[in-house]
Amino acid sequence: MNFVDDHSAVVKMQELLTYLYTSSDLATRYIQEVSFRKNDIIVQPNDSPNCFYLIRSGVAFVEAPTENNEREVLYFLTSNQLYSPESLYNNFKESLSLFPRQLRAGSNLSAYKIDCDFMMDHLYAQPKHLNFLFLTVLRELSSAQLIFHIHKFPTEERIDCMLRVIASASGEHEGESVLLPSAINQSVLASLCGLSQSAISIHLKKLVKEGLLASTHTPLRILEPNFLAHS
Repeated sequence: MNFVDDHSAVVKMQELLTYLYTSSDLATRYIQEVSFRKNDIIVQPNDSPNCFYLIRSGVAFVEAPTENNEREVLYFLTSNQLYSPESLYNNFKESLSLFPRQLRAGSNLSAYKIDCDFMMDHLYAQPKHLNFLFLTVLRELSSAQLIFHIHKFPTEERIDCMLRVIASASGEHEGESVLLPSAINQSVLASLCGLSQSAISIHLKKLVKEGLLASTHTPLRILEPNFLAHS
């Protein structure tokens, strides 16, 4: 899932920002450092802001509204990942309007809000930075595609694979265990997996009984990360 390793992504993101800030006296007008509290809506459904959100720290959920006014988590974004504006996909604007989505902070979150036109105007002749931008866009699209394919698996395998994706993307290694972000609770996991919360609860209890998970409470701690490799 991570096409750019964490250290490399941090370095390249800083290089990109440094270039943008030094290439134009107007940079501070088009690049903002923004922060959000957990559950803040960053981009409303049907909004089409012409800007990127480059996440510095935290977890963000890309969601679709449901008929019951509930939130369905489509996929998630973590540090050094990019939420790209729909203006990049003008050829599909009519199709995209049929599937409104919103961006919500799953935890306290900080990000760079960068005007899309400003960014593209300054990167068109900079292959190094443009390549990093395309890689971050690819990571966003790949996150959505990967979760779509995971939905084809049987229930238990689907949950195990989703835990693997989350652990790989945003887990913190602590000794032999991996701690998942506190934003990933049973409700979010159920939404990501396209399953009921009861199905999630039953399988997590099974993993606890098998000694693979510390408990069913958030934040989830995977005690035996290697079992996920065989999911």
